[in-house]
Amino acid sequence: MEYYSCEWIEYRLLLDHWQLKFCCIPHSKGKGFVPICSFSGGKLPVDIIVSEREKLRQINNDERYMDSPCKGCHRLRKDKWEKLEGNVLFNQIEISNFTLCNLKCDYCYTVLRKEWNLPAYAYPLSPIFEDIIRNGYLHESGRIEWAGGEPTILKDFGELEKMLLNKGFFQTVFTNSVVFSEDLEQGLRQKKISIVTSIDAGTPETYRKIKGKDCFDTVWANAGRYARTGGYVAVKYIVKHNNSDLKDIHGFLNLCKSHNISTATIVPDNNEISKDSISDETLYAVAVMSRESAKLGIDLNIQKDYFGEKYFRRISDYMKIEGILKIRFNRRLSETVKISVVIPCCNHGEFLKEAVQSVMFSAFDNYEIIVVNDGSADAFTLRIFDELEKDFSENQHIVIVHQENAGVSAARNNAIRLSRGEYILPLDADDKIRPNYLSRAAEILDKHPDIGVIYPYVQLFGEKQNVCEFPPFDAKRLLLYNFIVACSVFRKNLWNDCGGYDPEMRLGYEDWEFWIRVMKKGRNFHLIREVMADCRFRSGSRNSACDIPENRRELMRYICNKHKEIYSENLTYIISEKDADLLQAILHARNLEAAIKEKNEILSRIYNSHGWKALLMYYRILDKVFPINTGRRRAARNILKLFR
Repeated sequence: MEYYSCEWIEYRLLLDHWQLKFCCIPHSKGKGFVPICSFSGGKLPVDIIVSEREKLRQINNDERYMDSPCKGCHRLRKDKWEKLEGNVLFNQIEISNFTLCNLKCDYCYTVLRKEWNLPAYAYPLSPIFEDIIRNGYLHESGRIEWAGGEPTILKDFGELEKMLLNKGFFQTVFTNSVVFSEDLEQGLRQKKISIVTSIDAGTPETYRKIKGKDCFDTVWANAGRYARTGGYVAVKYIVKHNNSDLKDIHGFLNLCKSHNISTATIVPDNNEISKDSISDETLYAVAVMSRESAKLGIDLNIQKDYFGEKYFRRISDYMKIEGILKIRFNRRLSETVKISVVIPCCNHGEFLKEAVQSVMFSAFDNYEIIVVNDGSADAFTLRIFDELEKDFSENQHIVIVHQENAGVSAARNNAIRLSRGEYILPLDADDKIRPNYLSRAAEILDKHPDIGVIYPYVQLFGEKQNVCEFPPFDAKRLLLYNFIVACSVFRKNLWNDCGGYDPEMRLGYEDWEFWIRVMKKGRNFHLIREVMADCRFRSGSRNSACDIPENRRELMRYICNKHKEIYSENLTYIISEKDADLLQAILHARNLEAAIKEKNEILSRIYNSHGWKALLMYYRILDKVFPINTGRRRAARNILKLFR
C-alpha cells in the first residue's frame, strides 16, 4: 500500500544529545529534526520507537493534521515502503550525541546556540550498539554514520569503530581532518570505512573565518593522505553566504585536484535551509562548482535532497550559464518578480544610467533589473559599472553581471537564465522605457494567457526624432522585415521553448530571428498603439551596421537558411512582396530624379538671367568699395563664395 513517508522515518535512527530522533533534516522555516523520545543511553526503547513511527505515519497521511512536523519537507513522498523483516528496525544509524570538537565552525549549532548548553559527550555509545547488534535491530548490511562534533577525538571511538568493523557494518565518518587518524586509515585500506571531510573553503582566509582556526594546509595534507589509501574519501563544501566567492570555489577544486581527491560533495548550510534564505550567490556558486569540477575530472555530488526542489531547480538553471566572471546579487530567491528587465552593455556606459533609471522610475514595482557587462573595455564604462554597484549595493531590484565579451544574444541569454521574472523585457543600454510600460504589459499578459509577446510604438530620439508606429502583427510580413521592436515584453517560458537568442548572430537581427521562432511556435503578438519606449538613433551603432549591404546580405542568408522551410513555403508571397517593394523604391527614385532635374533646370534659368547677373555685379562692387573689415564687405564676400 502506498502512503506518505520517507527513508528517515522508515529505516533510520538518529542518536541525539538527549533524544532519539527520526531525522536531522531542517525544512519549512524551523521544522524538521523530528523527535521520538527522550534518551540518555543504554538499551533502545524499541516499543516507543515502533509506536512513534506508526503515529508519525498516520499524522503524515491524515489531511486533518496540518501541523505535522514533516509537512512541507521535500523528502516526504507517497510510495510503497518495503517493510523490514524480523527484529530489524533500521538500515542506518546516525550518531550525533556529542559536540566535542577541535574547531568552532560558524555554522555549527554549538557555536550559534551556546544557550543550549549541549554536553561534549552525552552518553557512552558502546552499550547501545552492543544491544542493537545482540537483538538484530540493525540490518546486516546496515551502515553507521558518525556526525556531530569530531568523532576521532572521542575516547572510545577507536574501540567502537573496530567492533563495528569486525561485525561487518560499513561506517561513514564525518571528520574535519585536523588530526590524522590511523584508525580511519586502516578502515579505509580495508574498504570498510568511508570518510567525508568538510573543508568549506578554497583559501586560508575563508577557512579561518569559517572554522575559527589556522589549519587549512594541514587539513588538505591529511585529506590527501587518506585519499592515498585507495579508500573512499570525499571532501565536503557546506556552501553558504560567506564562502560563495568564485575565488574560493576555484581554489577548492584546484586543491582537490592537486591532492588527488576525486570526489567532492556539496550541501547547503542547515541554518539557511531552515530559514528558507539561501542566496542567489550561493546557488550560482554550486552551479559553477558543478561545471568546473567536470572539467577537472572531479566527481561532484550535489545533495539535491538537502537543497530541495526549489533551490535545485535554480541551480540547474545556473548550470546552463557560460562565461560569467562575476555576479553581484542583492536579492533573495524567495522574492517573487513579475517582470525581469535585462540590459546588456558593451562600452555604452554614457547611456547606461539613463536606461536603469527609466526602469526605476516605472509606476510598477514588481520587477528586477539584470545589467550585464558584456566584456566592456573602455575605462569610462567600467567606472559606470563600479558606480552602479556602489549606488545600488542595497537595492533588491538590481543584479549586476560581468562576463567575457560574447555579444548581445549571449548577454541576454545569461541574464534571462539568472532572472526570476514571469515576463522578460530586453532593453538596450542606450534606450529608455516610459513609466507605464511595465504595468501595462503585465496587465495584458496576466489577463490574456494566449498572448506571448507585447510590442509598442516607440519614440526615436538622438539623430532622428520621430514616432515609429508599427503595424498589427502579420506572420507572413514578419518574414519580410522586422516590425517587432527589441524592447518588447514576452513570457519567459517562450524563451525557454524557443531556445533563447541565437549567439551566432553577433552582427545584429538576433531579435528578428527570435521573433520568427516565436511566431513558428504559434504564439500571439499584441500591439500597444501607444509610445512606451524611447529608442536612441545613432549613426555607427550596431543597428545601423545592419544597413551595410554586405552585413545585411550575410544576415539575411543566415536567417533564410535557418528557417528554410517556412521561407520556402512562403516563397511566392515573399518574391511578390519584395518585387512590389523594389518597384516602389525604383518609382520613388525616378520621382526624386525627375524632381531634382526640374529644380536644376529652374536654378539654371535663374543663374543665366539678367537679374541674377546684376545682383552678382552689385556684390562684387560692394566687395571692392567697402573697407576690408566692415560688415558689409564681409557679407558680400561670403555671398559671392556661395555661387562661385
